Amino acid sequence: MDKDKKKIVQSVVKLCTDKLDLKQQLPGEYYYSSLPLCVINCVFSIAVRYEAVTNTVSRFCKYYNIKQYRNDKRTVPPIEEQVSVTRVLEYIRNFDGKHEQLAINVFGNRQRTSPSHGILKAEAVVRFLKILKRYEVDYFQDLEKITVKAENQIRRIPGQVSGISLAYFFMLCGNENYIKPDRMIVSFIQDACPSFRPNNAECQEIMTEVARELNSAGYKITPRRLDFIIWDFQRLFYSEKMAKKAFLEESAQRMRENAFAEEFVNRILPNLTMYYRDAELEEDTVSKYRAGQIICERAFVDASSYAGKLTKSCRFVIASSQAKSLCAFGADAERWTLHVISSNSYFKVLDIYRKGNKTQILLFHIPAGGIDFFKNKTLTVNGNNIEASIIEKARAGFDRKMEMLPAFALEEEEWIKRTDFPLGMNNENQFFPLT
Repeated sequence: MDKDKKKIVQSVVKLCTDKLDLKQQLPGEYYYSSLPLCVINCVFSIAVRYEAVTNTVSRFCKYYNIKQYRNDKRTVPPIEEQVSVTRVLEYIRNFDGKHEQLAINVFGNRQRTSPSHGILKAEAVVRFLKILKRYEVDYFQDLEKITVKAENQIRRIPGQVSGISLAYFFMLCGNENYIKPDRMIVSFIQDACPSFRPNNAECQEIMTEVARELNSAGYKITPRRLDFIIWDFQRLFYSEKMAKKAFLEESAQRMRENAFAEEFVNRILPNLTMYYRDAELEEDTVSKYRAGQIICERAFVDASSYAGKLTKSCRFVIASSQAKSLCAFGADAERWTLHVISSNSYFKVLDIYRKGNKTQILLFHIPAGGIDFFKNKTLTVNGNNIEASIIEKARAGFDRKMEMLPAFALEEEEWIKRTDFPLGMNNENQFFPLT
């Protein structure tokens, strides 16, 4: 080992003694009762949370009534206490070529070896087991039969190319000299030596030497146990780091949302006005609207600033501060108190209010930039639910207007032509996409 590597080893040794509990022992997963369980663990451990891996192994054992852990951690269980590779392949023979069913019914895990072009990990397990069977590796006692040729065949299985998972397999089987050179080990070495990014072989070389140095210092540790201690430390560290990051991101998001809500309230609410348009719609159409839904109307929206008793089946009430008055543009517009909202406007469905065979749909005109906010949030300011206040006002207005005479100007044929269709829908009564 060259001088630079020796310096790295010393730095990693110091980090180990400063940060790690070097007396920590290996968990049960390193003492499985049978070889096939090591295969399942190493394959399913690719790029996932470890809890998902242990749950997958447990589900497999429960499905086939296999003992998960050996009785004595100090020694490899005798052959008669193990479930062989051959036996497991017989168990899963019913799923030959049906890897999706194997993944769902037995493993309860449909993960793939890669998000793009990967195979089901369930299939990767089967391929791994078949290679072991080909080389007559049935039990822990047969591991010496795994040749370089066999290893190369295993590494040709999707997800096994790097050799990281294969090294982990040998660790799970009891080899004390291997480490799993994954991101946890790499980042730990880089914590000690920030400018150095080791490859897989360098990770193995460095951690082997670190374990040797620690043994010389009296710690009695193997590369395998050191690997686990580092992994567990890094896992907890990253969990705390990610929790802190999530908290900061959530706090920042709340601040952005509060700022948006405050700006919206200050700029929009002071001029908020109710506008009305009635339409004779089928129940199938009306029933498609849902409170909380965001819709987009592609056309210009005509509406009146007043209304009387509802004579049609449905009334759209639009709470908006952006409608433009066209009352000065002719006698008809003045009689209808015509207001227009721009095309491609967005609305949040605040309320569906039914009375008998009449329905009022309350729409809240929102800015295009507020779709995500209004889709996931209720507009509140200083603890006051603004949307609830608008709903209450609209319902009270509907009840009051139903006791009035109809607005006869809004019963004219020309006005009805302008308003007798659902908002946010195409000619087939399907909602327009939001983008």
